[in-house]
Amino acid sequence: MIDAKIKKKRTRKINDLIKSSASKNKPTCRVLELCKQYCNGDVSEEYFRKEYFTLLPDWSEHHWHFRYGQWWESLSYDEQYHLTNKHGALRDILLALIEEKVLPDLRGISKHHDQ
Repeated sequence: MIDAKIKKKRTRKINDLIKSSASKNKPTCRVLELCKQYCNGDVSEEYFRKEYFTLLPDWSEHHWHFRYGQWWESLSYDEQYHLTNKHGALRDILLALIEEKVLPDLRGISKHHDQ
């Protein structure tokens, strides 16, 4: 278990993350369970970050764009069109390119530390 102060901070962080979603859809049960485990200290922050970004449903497309938006914007219209036709949504494009080792896996990298 973790300190109540850290648990409160993590819970607030998770609530803000979910509220910041640009979509009207709700997070999946698996995402919510992972968030609960993280808030309770049952999983490490590194594990949470990696799994959270792996489990993100379409409601969090903006999280993918936050991590990879600059790269996406640097592509030509034709490149974006080709990738969209081949893979679909940005999330699916990025997962495929991460798996092919074309892009680095930034899912576990955070600009903010939870310490």
